[in-house]
Amino acid sequence: MDVCIRQRLIQFAGRNTCGQIDVPQISLGLLNGIVKSDFLYEKSYMQWKSRQANILEELLCFSADIMTSEHLIIRSSLAKIRNAKFVRTDEAMLLEYAILEVQKVLSAEDNDGNEGLYISSLVCSRLCNGIEIKLSLLQAIFFSMSVWCDSKLQDYHLHFSQKPSDFKGVMTLASEVGLLISTECGDIKLIKLDALNETAARKLEKYVERSIEAAYGRAADTIDLDSKTKRMHPLALLANELKLIAEREFTVFYPVLRHWCPGAGMISVMLLHQLYGKRLKPFLRGVSSLSEDVRSVLPAADMLDYDLTRLYTSACEESRLHYPLDQDLDHYQIGEVSRSIILDWVIAQHVHILEWTGRAFDHEDWEPLSFQQRQAVSIVEVLRIIEETVDQFFGLNLPMDITHLQALLSVIFHSLDAYVLKVVNQLVEKNHLFPSAPSLTRYEETVIPVIKKKLVECTLLDDKVNDKLTELTTSKLCVKLNTLQFIQKQLEVLEDGIRNSWNLVRSPVNRRKVEEESLETLERAPLTFSESVDELFAATFNCIRDSTTDAISKICDFTGARVVFWDLRDSFLFRLYRGNVDGARLDSILPHIDAVLDHICGLIDETLRDLVVLSICRASLEGFVWVLLDGGPSRAFSDSDIIMMEDDLNMLKVSDQLSLLANQ
Repeated sequence: MDVCIRQRLIQFAGRNTCGQIDVPQISLGLLNGIVKSDFLYEKSYMQWKSRQANILEELLCFSADIMTSEHLIIRSSLAKIRNAKFVRTDEAMLLEYAILEVQKVLSAEDNDGNEGLYISSLVCSRLCNGIEIKLSLLQAIFFSMSVWCDSKLQDYHLHFSQKPSDFKGVMTLASEVGLLISTECGDIKLIKLDALNETAARKLEKYVERSIEAAYGRAADTIDLDSKTKRMHPLALLANELKLIAEREFTVFYPVLRHWCPGAGMISVMLLHQLYGKRLKPFLRGVSSLSEDVRSVLPAADMLDYDLTRLYTSACEESRLHYPLDQDLDHYQIGEVSRSIILDWVIAQHVHILEWTGRAFDHEDWEPLSFQQRQAVSIVEVLRIIEETVDQFFGLNLPMDITHLQALLSVIFHSLDAYVLKVVNQLVEKNHLFPSAPSLTRYEETVIPVIKKKLVECTLLDDKVNDKLTELTTSKLCVKLNTLQFIQKQLEVLEDGIRNSWNLVRSPVNRRKVEEESLETLERAPLTFSESVDELFAATFNCIRDSTTDAISKICDFTGARVVFWDLRDSFLFRLYRGNVDGARLDSILPHIDAVLDHICGLIDETLRDLVVLSICRASLEGFVWVLLDGGPSRAFSDSDIIMMEDDLNMLKVSDQLSLLANQ
C-alpha cells in the first residue's frame, strides 16, 4: 500500500509543475488517483477513502488558507465520496450530505466564473458504452453520480420499495447533477431535470415504463409457485400483486415524479392495465360457468380494472391533463362475460332452494323451536338457505345490473311464496268442521208441495280430510301462525340487508359511458335507475307480505272454527240448551272456552293473539246461532226462554269483549 501511495504522489507531483503543493491537494490527489483495485479488500479501500474524506471535510471547514477553487474541488469530491458511502451503507443522512455538497458546488460555480474555468481545466476521462469521453473534474464526478442514479431509477420499485424516503433523495440528486442521455449523433451528455424539458420528461417516462415492466415481471415470475401454495389461480394472484404495485406507485413514487413528469401516473396505470390484459384475455374467452377459477379471477380482475381506472382519473385531474379514457384503458369487459353466467347461477340456486324447501317442509312436525322461538324449524332452514344464497350472490364481487337483482328477488319471492302456499294447502274447507244438521232440519224442498219431504243424506268425511283435520290441532295451527308471522318479521331484515349490499355493488365499467350518453333520455324517462330498483324491491317484498298476511287471515279464521265447531263440539254445541234452556245455559260452558283461550294465548305470538282471539269469539257467536237454528229435536224453545237466551247472548258478547281486552 505504501508503494502505491508513493507512486500516486510522484504522478501527482509530475502533473503539478508549478505552484506549491499543500496537504489538501495531496489528499485530493490521492482520492482521485487511488482506485479500488489497488486494495486487496473492498472494506480496506472504503475505510481508507472515508479517512481521506474526513480530512478534506476538516480542511474545508476550518482552513482559511485554501483557495476558493480548491474549496470547489473538495466539495465536489466530498459529494462523490458521500454518495459512494451511501451506496455502501444505505444511510439516508449520507445521501442528504451528498446532495448538499453538490448544491454548494453548483452555487459556487454560478457565483464565480473563474472558479468554473478552473474546474474545467481539470480534465478526466470516463468510459461509457465502450467509448472514452473527456470530462472536467466536476463533470466526471457528476457523470459518476448520474450513472448511479440512472441504474437505480431504471427499477425504482426494486431499489426503493423498502426505503421509499430515499427515492426523493435520489431524484433530487439526479435533478442537481443531471440526467444521462444519448443524442442523435451518439454523444453522451448530462441534461438538467426540468418539467419543461421534453427530453428530460421522456427520460423519466422511460424510467416509469421500465420500472413498471420490471415490477410486473417479478410478480409474474412468482405467481405460479404462489398459486400452488395458496391454492388460488395465478391470474387472481397477479391481479392482487399489480394492485399493490399501482398503490405503491401512486403513494410513494408518483408524488415525487409528477414535479418533473406530470404524465407519470397515467403511464404507469396504462402499462399495468395493458400487461395484465394480455394475460387475461385468453382466460376470458374460455369462461362458460362460475367455476372456482372463474370465481377467483373475475372479481380480482374487475377490482384491478376498477382501481386502475380510479387512479387514472385521479392522476388526470391532479395533473390537469386529459387522456382519452376509453382509448387508453381497454377495459376487461368483466361485466359482459359474467352477466350470463351469474344469471345461470341464480337459476340453479332457485332450483336448489325449491328442493330444499320441499324437503324441509315434508319433515316438519310443527313443533315450536323453544318457548322463546315459537316458529317452526322448517322456516328457519328455508330462510337460512335464502340468506346463504344472498351472501353468495353478493360475495361473487362481480359487476351486476338490475337484471341480476331482479333474478335474485324472484328466487326469494318464489321460494317464500311456495312455502306459504304449502302451509295454506294443509288446511281443509271450513265447512268440514261443522256438524251435520239433525234429521229434522235436513231436507230439501220439492217441486210439488204435497209430496213428503225427502231426507238429505249426511256425507261422511273421507279419510284424507279426516287425516288432515287430525293433524291440524290447535297447537300446530298456532305454530303455523307463528311461522308466518316470523316470515313477516324477517322480511324487513332481509330487504334491508339486500338493499345495503346492492348499494355496494359495482355496475359494469362501461355503464358510466352509457349513462353519460343518455343523460337527457333518463331525465325525460318516467323512472330513474334508482326508482326502478325501489319499485322492484317494493313489488317483491310487498307481494310476499300480502300473501303471508292473507295466509295468516285464513289460518286464524280456520283456527276459530276449529276451536268452536271441533274441539268444543261436545262441551259447547251439543251441550248448550240441550233438553231445556234453564238447565244448560251458557254460564256452564264459558269455563271451557276460557280454558281454550288460555291455552292458545300461551302458544301464539303476542302480535297475533288479538287476531286469534277475535276469530274464536266470532266462531262462538256462529256456534250460538247454529244451536238456535240447527240444534235439532233435542232442543225446544218457548216464549219464556227468550229472556234467558238474550241474557246468554249478552253474556257471550261481554265474555268475548273481555277476552279481547285481556289480550291487548
